[in-house]
Amino acid sequence: MQQKIKWIDNVKGLTIFAVVLGHIATPFTDFIFSWHVPAFFFLSGFFINFERPMKESIKKESRRLFVPFFIFGILGLIAEIIKRNLFPGFEFVFQDFSVVKEIQGLFFWMDFTHMHQYGFILWFLAALFWGKLILQFLLKFIKNKIAIGIICLIIFFALANRGFIFPFSIDKGLLSLAWMFGGYFYYNYFIKGKKESRMDLYAIIFAIGVFFTFSLPSIDIASKIVQTPLISLLYSFSIIFLITIIFKNFGDKYLNNSFLENWGKNSLNILVMHPYTNNVGYIIGNKFFNGNWIVILIVSVIILIISLLIIKYAGKIIRNSRFADRFQSSRADQEGS
Repeated sequence: MQQKIKWIDNVKGLTIFAVVLGHIATPFTDFIFSWHVPAFFFLSGFFINFERPMKESIKKESRRLFVPFFIFGILGLIAEIIKRNLFPGFEFVFQDFSVVKEIQGLFFWMDFTHMHQYGFILWFLAALFWGKLILQFLLKFIKNKIAIGIICLIIFFALANRGFIFPFSIDKGLLSLAWMFGGYFYYNYFIKGKKESRMDLYAIIFAIGVFFTFSLPSIDIASKIVQTPLISLLYSFSIIFLITIIFKNFGDKYLNNSFLENWGKNSLNILVMHPYTNNVGYIIGNKFFNGNWIVILIVSVIILIISLLIIKYAGKIIRNSRFADRFQSSRADQEGS
């Protein structure tokens, strides 16, 4: 299991790096958008535990996903307000900015369309919450896995490119079910079932066929814009399968490295921090390097690495201080007795 976890962290590390790169205007942006967010939904489906009580899952996922959602959403809104007050004459992308609407977007809509601030990326956390709980519910009460797969596909095609929006980013969570169930099925029936070698061959043939048959589609789950939904679904699965197969079979020997593994383990931190670091990269890149995207990326990555190191050592200090406090308290109790 430990070996499998390592390559999964490496895939997550590559994917979160693609997220950082994808939010910078580069020649690779369209390609990245065709698979990077679906890949995270796919990987999150690996460990869906339908035997866990729903109440326990709601409590766990709320703490893990909604706590950072609201913390970084509020911080992002404060940062946006400060920025707009410091630079009132700047031509912002969203000129029509209203604090009241932003609060509504943060606490009610929870989606990209209604959050015009540094927390725009947080819609993913809300969508992930609903996707995981809905899939767990389906797995718990519907025994036929093929039926669940069909339900997830029907929901995907029913919601893709629809203009209506559900509150709390529920519609994005529903849209994610196709990839999340794909991840659940692949991990539990092929990797854990020791049938991955046969599945890998089929997936490679499938991917090659898709690449030679269709052109690159455009997928924007945040806005529910999916160009040619069937092709987009096939194309994203092709890339995800290839990346997964490569790291699963060759990761330990050739591709495993501490950078990707560390980024995979810290993917949530990087997700919420990279809008700020990308913004700093844009400022430096546009001011001194004529908007060179490589410079923007390097600046953003350097700041992210420094931030992760600060978080790591701050966590150690906190844990050590808590241990020291408990040790001193225990020693004082013993001396008192």
